[in-house]
Amino acid sequence: MEASQDPIKARLPYSLDDQGLLYFHPLNAEPSLCLPKAMTKDIFALVHDEQGHQGFQAAWHKLRGITFYKGAKLLRDYITHCPVCRDNAVPRHKP
Repeated sequence: MEASQDPIKARLPYSLDDQGLLYFHPLNAEPSLCLPKAMTKDIFALVHDEQGHQGFQAAWHKLRGITFYKGAKLLRDYITHCPVCRDNAVPRHKP
């Protein structure tokens, strides 16, 4: 017996380019470069530490076009635990 062909082919939202870089293709958006989790601290240092310790939104905006697994959560944790930001944070609780 012949196996029937599925009329709808499954397509993963990823592709490799000529240099072997992996890109994620979300629906109705620009493709973004996928980077390994091991590079997160180095990349976050570039967009947060070396840019004047700006907040989450500014750092996240600079990461547009790059994809990390759970990237937003990792960036929030990185900024929350940044020693320079902690030292300069304005206390927001009642005295």
